[in-house]
Amino acid sequence: MPTLLDTPAPLSVAQRRANAVLALPRVMLKRMLQGWTNGLDQVWNPPAPTTPAQVIAALGTNAAEVFQRSAALRTFLESQKAGCTNLPAAARIKPVTINPDGSATLTPAPAAAPAQAPAS
Repeated sequence: MPTLLDTPAPLSVAQRRANAVLALPRVMLKRMLQGWTNGLDQVWNPPAPTTPAQVIAALGTNAAEVFQRSAALRTFLESQKAGCTNLPAAARIKPVTINPDGSATLTPAPAAAPAQAPAS
């Protein structure tokens, strides 16, 4: 019976290649998630004085495709982990309005309801 002190048997070339194949989906998913998160940071967390609205405007008529592909990638990433319905980085995303020409603008936040006077 082997113990923890025994030197493990060297892996064959086939075993090493099989281990690499088995690790590949995890590595690819991690890279896609990092890339998606970095893309979100480029739009939603630009260094001052740049604003997200300026970045979105600079995307020009490519904005619609960028946001559509980002949403599709998010759906895919969430589908890869059972029970995952939200990625923490998604909290950065704000609503945008896609214009007919493919450009986008930040959707204005709804106006706050006026404060009501206390009942007398």
